[in-house]
Amino acid sequence: MCWPTLPPATRWWPRWWGRCRTGSSILRSVEFLAIPVNTDDRFIDLEIKLAMQEDLLDTLNRTVYEQSRRIDQLEAMLAKLAEHVQNNAHSGPGTILNERPPHY
Repeated sequence: MCWPTLPPATRWWPRWWGRCRTGSSILRSVEFLAIPVNTDDRFIDLEIKLAMQEDLLDTLNRTVYEQSRRIDQLEAMLAKLAEHVQNNAHSGPGTILNERPPHY
C-alpha cells in the first residue's frame, strides 16, 4: 500500500509517511513523530498570549472593582432612601393626601 509523499497540514505525521508498506498491519505500525518546530517562535507566541491574558485579567479586575464600588454606593443610597421613606411614613397619616399642590 503506498502513501502520498507530502505530509498532512498538521505538525505531525506517521513515521511511514511517503513509503510503501506491504503485508503488515498499518494500524500496528503507526508511530507518530513530532516535527521539530522552532522553539523560539513558540516561546514568543506563548509570551504574546500570556501578555494578552495578563492585560485582559487586569482589565477584568478593574471592571469588577469599579462595579463593586458602584454597587456599594447604590446600596448606601438605597439604605438612605429606605430610611427617608420610613421617617416620612411616620410623620402623620394622610398628610401627603391633605397637602395642597404647589400651584394653588
